[in-house]
Amino acid sequence: MCGDIEHPGAGIRIVPVVKDAKETVIPWNGAGSTAKLWENFFECVKTRQRPYSPIDIAVRVQAPLNMGILSHREGKGARFDQATRKIVMG
Repeated sequence: MCGDIEHPGAGIRIVPVVKDAKETVIPWNGAGSTAKLWENFFECVKTRQRPYSPIDIAVRVQAPLNMGILSHREGKGARFDQATRKIVMG
């Protein structure tokens, strides 16, 4: 376990578990409104057009992120099996 991550409003607060480790606050006001993305998504449902944030791109971004997190937590390498479309540890 690395510690806690909180978002109190003025930034992201990272509190390490390790004794005497320095707490960090990263300034962040949020990524902005997602209203335009939702509007685009619903419009694309009606018109069958490609949305600003298509799922095929999301999968390509999220899979490597999950692999890195799992690898760090498990202490093992992670790879993506194209045939099964699953993350394989080891």
